[in-house]
Amino acid sequence: MARPIRFISTGTTNPSSCARSVAQRRLVNTAMTKAWFDDPNMSAYFIANTPIGRVSQPAEIAGTVLFLCSDLASFAVGQTFVIDGGYTTH
Repeated sequence: MARPIRFISTGTTNPSSCARSVAQRRLVNTAMTKAWFDDPNMSAYFIANTPIGRVSQPAEIAGTVLFLCSDLASFAVGQTFVIDGGYTTH
């Protein structure tokens, strides 16, 4: 079963520091997951179980990474941002 994409902070309270580690956990159409999405059965399973009706693209994850690296996220501490098109709601 797929898991959400999680962004892990540096553990610092410095508001100018960026999230250092991004743990990708499926549902993003990349070279690493290409075989899954090329398989019609696997692709159909993910799409059928994702409320948004599709898988994400790397650029869609980049927006959250940019947010976490910005001053706008200076008060976001100890959080998990689930970016999975609603997959984990099933």
